[in-house]
Amino acid sequence: MVDSVEPDSLAAWIGLRRGDMIVAVNRTPVSSVADLRGMLAGRRAVAALELIRDGSRLFIVAR
Repeated sequence: MVDSVEPDSLAAWIGLRRGDMIVAVNRTPVSSVADLRGMLAGRRAVAALELIRDGSRLFIVAR
């Protein structure tokens, strides 16, 4: 779960919000914060994030 989003960060720029639960990156399930960090580390390409916000499933593309 997203605990906080720093102003002017990539997370803020792509629209992540406090309370969002990231469940998958590029259709690969995320089971922990370590998983998420590993999936995004050094990534320069597009990442499709699947998340749950207020009970709804959303998709955000980070470029």
